[in-house]
Amino acid sequence: MRQVRDRPAVALAVAEGRRDESAAPRELDRTIDLAVEAIDGQAVNVSDRGDGDTGPILTARELTVLELLSEGRTNREIAASLNISPSTAGVHVSNILRKLGAKRRVDAAGLAHAMGLLLTS
Repeated sequence: MRQVRDRPAVALAVAEGRRDESAAPRELDRTIDLAVEAIDGQAVNVSDRGDGDTGPILTARELTVLELLSEGRTNREIAASLNISPSTAGVHVSNILRKLGAKRRVDAAGLAHAMGLLLTS
């Protein structure tokens, strides 16, 4: 498996419209994920509510995906809403599940609601 280049270089390449023509679709999706994370900025400790509890660290993009996931949307629907590929949406959902320690999407939505991570109630 090929190593992904450093994040600043990837973000710069994407911003300039350059891409590796030989990259497989999955590798391209991963590159896009890295660029999105770079654009979204640093990861945020979303459970830092002032109660001293340290919880999962979700990126701004993951929080956006979590909102859509909690509305019951599929990866394809999430992808259409955010103008990303369904596989990229799936990567975000997998990362959210892992970070929240959830096995299913509905569990992640429930945990997010209980932790106060959702803007909509």
